Amino acid sequence: MPTANEDLPASPETANETEKQLIQKYIAQKKVVELQTLELKEATKLRDDYEAKLITMLKDEDKRASAKYEGLGHVTIIEGAAHASIEKGRADEVQKFLREIGREDMIKTSVAAATLSTYVRECLNENKELPPGVSFYRPEWLNFYPVKD
Repeated sequence: MPTANEDLPASPETANETEKQLIQKYIAQKKVVELQTLELKEATKLRDDYEAKLITMLKDEDKRASAKYEGLGHVTIIEGAAHASIEKGRADEVQKFLREIGREDMIKTSVAAATLSTYVRECLNENKELPPGVSFYRPEWLNFYPVKD
């Protein structure tokens, strides 16, 4: 293993290049990566905007999936797991509710977010009332099913 004062062996591709040339190539490639990263961010935002519009359109029509289009395919709405949180200043109210329904097992010094989220998923699946002061979000995205040849 080379020490700090020893030169690292040059790879065959860089053996004839000077330090300056390698720095120039590094800087050029760094600019390429920065440009492509920016393009990817813009493309991702545009894709996300189309996805949000399509989800809204399908939900407005009470659909969970699009029609199947010849030569294209179809999409379905996928719902992620619910992620719950306690609204600011309402922790005591949530803990009281959990004690009243016999779920004090969920309470440590406070109610952990993962535990609360699991409980909220149970409530949603069983159409039970959510604890007061608890809110949640459920991410949604599309699955695309292309036409198979």
